[in-house]
Amino acid sequence: PIYNAIPLDFPDAQPRRENLRRAMDDYVAEYSVCKCQPCQNGGTVIQIDGECKCMCLPGSEGVACQIIEKELMKAKSFEQLGNWGCWSSWSLCSGGRRRRTRKCNSSGVPGGI
Repeated sequence: PIYNAIPLDFPDAQPRRENLRRAMDDYVAEYSVCKCQPCQNGGTVIQIDGECKCMCLPGSEGVACQIIEKELMKAKSFEQLGNWGCWSSWSLCSGGRRRRTRKCNSSGVPGGI
């Protein structure tokens, strides 16, 4: 992480590192797409200037990619491609290690895989 770029022999290095780490955590939390509502039909959530938006796959449209072309719905033979969900919180330290997980998110389309 970037806060490790502050040399330990630098005056007040530890508090500066900790302040930078906290500032980075706050920034990531503020601009994380995990705060956004999920997109439907395989759309991908993005943030532009702090605003949540969905990038829709071909064949879907709408604010949340909720509108599907009628031809696709009739065929019901399209795939739902998964996206990574949000990271869980870090676990407590155990054996000198901490863990966190995330899952593949593929819900939202009838007949999706």
